[in-house]
Amino acid sequence: MSTTYTLPAPTIPLPAKTTSLPETPSICCRAASAVPLDPSKPLLTLLTAPLTRFTYYTRLERASWLIDIAHDLCDPLRKRGLLYVLLADSWHVVHPGDPLCAAVYLYALPAGVVISISKFSKRHGKSLTSRAGNASTMARQVKKRDNDRCWVAPAGNPVNSHIVPKRMGDALARSIYHQFCGEQPPPALRVHDPIFGFCLSPNLRALWDNYELGFRLIRGSQPVRYEVHSFNVEAEFEHVGFISQWGYVFEQPTQNEILHGREITPPAANTHELPPAGLFRWEYLQCVVKLFKADDYEAALANISFPEQPFRTEDDDDGDECPLWPSAAFDFAALRQAELEEAREAHGRVSQWLESTQ
Repeated sequence: MSTTYTLPAPTIPLPAKTTSLPETPSICCRAASAVPLDPSKPLLTLLTAPLTRFTYYTRLERASWLIDIAHDLCDPLRKRGLLYVLLADSWHVVHPGDPLCAAVYLYALPAGVVISISKFSKRHGKSLTSRAGNASTMARQVKKRDNDRCWVAPAGNPVNSHIVPKRMGDALARSIYHQFCGEQPPPALRVHDPIFGFCLSPNLRALWDNYELGFRLIRGSQPVRYEVHSFNVEAEFEHVGFISQWGYVFEQPTQNEILHGREITPPAANTHELPPAGLFRWEYLQCVVKLFKADDYEAALANISFPEQPFRTEDDDDGDECPLWPSAAFDFAALRQAELEEAREAHGRVSQWLESTQ
């Protein structure tokens, strides 16, 4: 993603609640509704961690990594905000090539832009079961497209891995596609469409399902390539060849290849059938939120919920439990906001038509 800044680096009055840098060498990423900042309105802390933890994932991307994550958290479709850093008691625009430093970073949106945040309740009951066979059909199509090969390692018997959880259903899956791929979804797109799946070895799927494995698009790569990032903090997951807790990923354990930072190319020959990079962007965000989320992120949403609803699973499920994904609060809010905007536009068109008939 290319980011263009048309404004000079401004100096913004320091908010009352951020008068000092973190006591430890860490990064704190916050969100604000507008620039200049209103000192009377609190800031929501989204991500926080030691600087070394962030640079483990930014690698050669430097500040562009954090800019992308801030966009994806707050405004993935339009990317209208700017990222600022607090240096010498004033805020300055962050540019993609800047090095990250231990400081407070602020993502600020233009005046009048509002982001709705809600919380979908955790499910404690059991799901309903469907024998429609949609999941089995999807698995067969994905394996055929990927030549029955794991995207990461040459291990045998890969399984279909879902980029977005089946739990979110068709409507939210289409909303995620629109927000992160930057285009309207195909009319018949459903959560069991093959573009929502890809092949992984069973060992790696366990990490993927827990949002401990993500694919970061390598900018400008042709054909498309990704860099694998491991979000499991345990040391035994640094190597792919032998993992003491999960077993072998490669067929030959002597290869002992590194998982984090490994570059991969999708195995499918027909690239137009591959999952769009935007879907992997969404899954990567889940990994980031799970690992770096601040206490404010959960505390601010703790008392907001919707009634729980049973949902259908398919015949290849591993079990009945399917927890929510890390950014579910934002995703459900974005879907609801889009539905309201569509309803307002439809109402406006009806009103115009009525006026024209008078």
